Amino acid sequence: MMDPEILLRLKAHCRVDFDDDDLLLGLLYQAAVRYLERAGIAEAVEDEEYLLAAFSLVLEWYEAGSTVNVTIGTRQLINQLKLDAIGDGSL
Repeated sequence: MMDPEILLRLKAHCRVDFDDDDLLLGLLYQAAVRYLERAGIAEAVEDEEYLLAAFSLVLEWYEAGSTVNVTIGTRQLINQLKLDAIGDGSL
């Protein structure tokens, strides 16, 4: 089950104002967390940049109806998080 506060923030980011897709959004968020972990970025829900990257992945996948594409802007967010992780020694 997804943290209710994160779900509310995610729905606001995705501009979803109904509850029908809450399960789908939760699954996409879990997929985004795993995607970021595989990129070497540990989950950090207290980090606004991390949440922006995760929420951006969810929004892209939600709108596209698949998890195939990641836009250049989202890739840049992920790359910046990876550089930050290298800089602080966590990667």
